[in-house]
Amino acid sequence: KNLTDLGVGINLGVYKDLEPEDIAAAVEDLVNDYPLRKQMSHRMTELFDTNGAQRIYQKIEGFLRWKR
Repeated sequence: KNLTDLGVGINLGVYKDLEPEDIAAAVEDLVNDYPLRKQMSHRMTELFDTNGAQRIYQKIEGFLRWKR
């Protein structure tokens, strides 16, 4: 699935056809749409692991302690 379908991205079309103004308008729309930003943020936390680095650190630390 793409990020738009998952609710965490905005499809601006084919990148070759994008103009800087298109990106600026999309950013402005997003800045002015707090409910959408909140919804996308919530959806991102459901989809993406935000504790991966901490978990890897804990595994390495546990392994190093075990080796001693």
